[in-house]
Amino acid sequence: MKATMESTTRMLIVNGMNFRVWEGVSEKGIPFVALVNRLESADPTVQTALITETMAKQKEPESTTQGALDRLGVGAPPAPIVP
Repeated sequence: MKATMESTTRMLIVNGMNFRVWEGVSEKGIPFVALVNRLESADPTVQTALITETMAKQKEPESTTQGALDRLGVGAPPAPIVP
């Protein structure tokens, strides 16, 4: 499967790990949501550029993304830390 994904501004904590919510569409036009906690370039000489590009191009999540997160069981935002 080939897909196109876009990074969103939405962050989640799942099982103690931080994830950024990405939205995508498959080559057949099926929308999906991905939880990404690491990005690593196949070429280590461009890792910094990859992260810089990713952080510069975040978008607000689509309205349908929350439903997908709820179905995954991770839709709730992280609980606030109480001292």
